[in-house]
Amino acid sequence: MHRRYRSALLLLAVLLAGTTLAVEVTHGPVIGGVTDEQARFVVRTDTEATVTVELSTDAGDFSAAIVSTTLETDAGSDYFGTLDVVGLAPATPYFFRVIVDAVPGEVQGPFETYPVPGTTPGSFSFGFGSCQQAITDDISFDGAIWPLVDAAGLKFFVHTGDWGYPDYVWEVPNGFPPYFHQIPGQLEDSYKVRYDPEYPMHEIFDTVPIDYVYDDHDYTHNNSDGSYEDKMLSVEAYMDYFPGYALPRPDLGIYHSFVYGNCEFFVLDNRTLRDPNIFAFPNFMEWLADPSVPLYYAPDPATHRLWGEEQLAWLLDGLSGSTATWKFVVSTMPWNPGHRAGVELALALQGNPDFDPIDTPSGQFTAAEVAVEFSDGGAGFPFDMAAVRGHVADHGIENVILLSGDSHTACLDSGANSPMPEWMAGGLDRTNGQIVALQEQFGIFTWDGPGQHFGQDNFDEHYGKVIVDGDESVTIEIYDTEGTIIATDTVAPGFVPSPVNATVAPQGALLEDVPVGGLGVWPVFVTNTGRDAVSLLGLGGLEPPFEVVGLTPAFEVDPGFSLPAVIEQGQKQILGVVFTPAAQGVYQDTLGVVTNDPDGPVGVVCVGTSSTVSIEDPGSGADLPTPELTLLQNTPNPFNPATTVQFALTEASHVRLEVFDLRGRLVRTLADQVFAAGGHVVAFDGRDLASGTYMCRLEGEGFARSIKMSLVK
Repeated sequence: MHRRYRSALLLLAVLLAGTTLAVEVTHGPVIGGVTDEQARFVVRTDTEATVTVELSTDAGDFSAAIVSTTLETDAGSDYFGTLDVVGLAPATPYFFRVIVDAVPGEVQGPFETYPVPGTTPGSFSFGFGSCQQAITDDISFDGAIWPLVDAAGLKFFVHTGDWGYPDYVWEVPNGFPPYFHQIPGQLEDSYKVRYDPEYPMHEIFDTVPIDYVYDDHDYTHNNSDGSYEDKMLSVEAYMDYFPGYALPRPDLGIYHSFVYGNCEFFVLDNRTLRDPNIFAFPNFMEWLADPSVPLYYAPDPATHRLWGEEQLAWLLDGLSGSTATWKFVVSTMPWNPGHRAGVELALALQGNPDFDPIDTPSGQFTAAEVAVEFSDGGAGFPFDMAAVRGHVADHGIENVILLSGDSHTACLDSGANSPMPEWMAGGLDRTNGQIVALQEQFGIFTWDGPGQHFGQDNFDEHYGKVIVDGDESVTIEIYDTEGTIIATDTVAPGFVPSPVNATVAPQGALLEDVPVGGLGVWPVFVTNTGRDAVSLLGLGGLEPPFEVVGLTPAFEVDPGFSLPAVIEQGQKQILGVVFTPAAQGVYQDTLGVVTNDPDGPVGVVCVGTSSTVSIEDPGSGADLPTPELTLLQNTPNPFNPATTVQFALTEASHVRLEVFDLRGRLVRTLADQVFAAGGHVVAFDGRDLASGTYMCRLEGEGFARSIKMSLVK
């Protein structure tokens, strides 16, 4: 071969080799594990490489850079790895660049190290949220919330799980094992999804330190627990592929803590050690084999635990020993024990054709399935919830605030229902689950602060921004994708919970179309959601045709019920609102429930209607003719946003056509006038109402009829 051609080929080979061997950073760097003097980075390259990170306080001068540990990426870890940097100054902005095979990358940042623990910084903010990038959800992967997060000036962001939903993508058909974490390569792939450079969250990775704890979907499987095989693979992947804090007991899960100035964070692992949710239902297997068997709820205080003894002790000791002004407990799921009422009421409605199955924004479920789903939160583990409440109360530990997620909805509680103020932001880019709104349609009101309640129209994606104003106060602002504040609240220092807490729900008893002389019963649950015994001290306010009785767990009248009644930890007293109308009409009254809960008495609004009876003329003894009517089901049903209601009268009559929510509150009067005999059609536009079930009631002299209507937006 001619020398000239040989030289050209050699040059081409060198150029091609240079192109082929250039190493790229495909994912990251992601910053985490930040303290007042150190930080951690996770990086993935596209092939083997030697990687370090250099940090400088001057974006244009790295001559005196602080250098991280060295990472050798290889195929065994899918070219992932973590790098640690020590010797940083507190509360200092740092720029950084990644060095790959001695070649510096672009300058990124800055991020900021944390203040010295125990110092009180000026006002600062951080963010939190959960649930994103679910392949089965049409609105996921747009990441519309992240530009707002990027512009918010946050010091860090705490991700509370369901990040990437790998169990949706990689589980085998029908949901049987092996699950994604057991299939080689899929744990690594799940972190690639989290760090996807095409997803808008990546914009914050080089300026906002991230902390993270997995929940069910990114641990092993939906509603998963500590019984899953190979669960430690998920723990090991977390340590290998996420730049997290040191774990106190990595053999027991990924719970951990960190400090930012006057704030300490206790981040809980709610999956690795928990007992299966179904253990709270002793006859679950019997019900599973035969769904006609009523499921019942009775968790064992000795064996049905959420965190395991070691993690619970770590949390309680940490809260006792913390010198921080503000203590944040970070949970991947709602703690609010008031959700227990959702479990109990759903079980009480088993087999009731009016309520079983139940329509929800996520589909149609049997009442028993709804009860099991609610048990996945703190309400399913009442004894661990009570242990934390009692410990904080006994030791006078002030200023504990709970951050939670998972629910695909946002709501706040002052601590009247939760063990401490609870701020829930559960849907970064998920279709809203409307769980709070769904419960409120059934009279369960256990979030006393603002949020995505029934009757609201903003059920958008969201994140929580927490503003710490020194030692003076902490404020929560939950923002939607348009930058609108969905909910806000402020906590002043000094809050300590009571060890006594009672939930009364539902707070509305709706007894429909009970015949004159008949009997209708609606259950009300008074549940001990605290640590100490609850004393049921008084029941008052009801007058005929309403009265209240005690019921047994089988919903029979309890002849031994009397006041005062003691309700032990984790137990409940079932009350029955009895409606015995002596004449046709609409009746309303309020039952006052008084306990030793310092949050005070609770009112249960009782609404009853009676119909289907003739009216006797007392003078002649003959039956008087009563106007008859037909009230048809609205069409369409479900509807969005408009529907029509049709009815027919046998003679001209003055009628009222009204729409109520399930708490008995009037939301619309459609007609209040005289109608001629014959058929009539009335339009109903619900565009200003939230999704849910509504009662449409037609009432006139001597008659009343009701139908249920479902508004689904």
